Amino acid sequence: MERKEYPCPQCGRIKYYDGLCWGCKAQNERQQIADMSQEELQSRINALLDKIKTADDLDDDFEDQFSKLARYRNIDTSEFARIAFNNGIYFPCGLYKDAPEQIVKGLCEMLLRDDLDSFLANQILLCAAVAGARPQMRQTVYDTFVTLHKEPRAWRSKLHVDPCSYAPYGGWTYDKDFNMMEVVYPQCWSLVKGTAQDKANSPVTIISETAPEEHCSRCGARLFEIIRIDGRDPRLAFLKIDGVLSIKGCMSCLYWDDGYFTGYDLQGNSWPLTEYEQDPNCECTISEDDYQKMAANTWVLGPESASLRWHADWDMGSSIGGYAFWVQDVDIKTCPKCGKPMKYLAQIQWDTVEEFAEGYGYIEICPDCQVACVIHQQT
Repeated sequence: MERKEYPCPQCGRIKYYDGLCWGCKAQNERQQIADMSQEELQSRINALLDKIKTADDLDDDFEDQFSKLARYRNIDTSEFARIAFNNGIYFPCGLYKDAPEQIVKGLCEMLLRDDLDSFLANQILLCAAVAGARPQMRQTVYDTFVTLHKEPRAWRSKLHVDPCSYAPYGGWTYDKDFNMMEVVYPQCWSLVKGTAQDKANSPVTIISETAPEEHCSRCGARLFEIIRIDGRDPRLAFLKIDGVLSIKGCMSCLYWDDGYFTGYDLQGNSWPLTEYEQDPNCECTISEDDYQKMAANTWVLGPESASLRWHADWDMGSSIGGYAFWVQDVDIKTCPKCGKPMKYLAQIQWDTVEEFAEGYGYIEICPDCQVACVIHQQT
């Protein structure tokens, strides 16, 4: 039996159920929270504070409501952190975004204990990392993480990664020589749907057509320009890209790679860092017709910046800078040239450019070595 197609009444996207698509539902809820009056916002905050005062554990509904207020209105979480710490609550980690100094020191003191339960250690590492996003808290958290890295406590044997892998949840980390570094950019810009003319004038485009002769050496598929950023646009000065960054890649193969690495210059050129031999078992999964449909997308740079965590949620679309929505765990790659952590640059929600695609693509760069990496994650 053939399924009936339903266009979304708001955006026109085809789906197989009636009503708004998930993306438009999420967009509408986000806008509703953004437009909320200060009185209504404070009422919601007070209700959540009342709940956390009496709860031994927080349910999914609390996490959902709290996280959306934190992302879309960047609410001050200092009172949440005080109550959560006193009640022994360490999830969600965003509760500690604005934790007072004494609370942050308390988290760090707990991490330095040998008898800390490994499950709690995992949660507290995330809380401390998020608190360390603020410059005034960074040194305290960094010093603790480095101590734990050099002198692991007993609970470390039951965790899979070192503290440096938790730090990026707060937008920072450190390299193999313990040099502290930022792994997110200090602004976030949405990509929005425009017109073909808007796309021609936009300093950012995604999933665009390349020359007909540009093909993947492994599967033979035609390459896409996955992202193009003209960093000379004044709105993008925070990226410190003094030229045109273009990342090309194979949309049939990058789904299967643990990071699709390319080199780039600032004249709009890019090239794969691994030259693959043709593989008869690798199949090109994108027809020429689908290629043209995908390349005809009109996503462009939005008119104004958003809060740093605006896009760190399901179905929040594509963006430049700020924090990503990681479907799985945060995955900051190591530059294959210098060995330092790379920096998260952008995310692309695949189903906004390829119908029924799953997951997100994340673009990271090492500006010093001019190396880029595209990472795919899905459920």
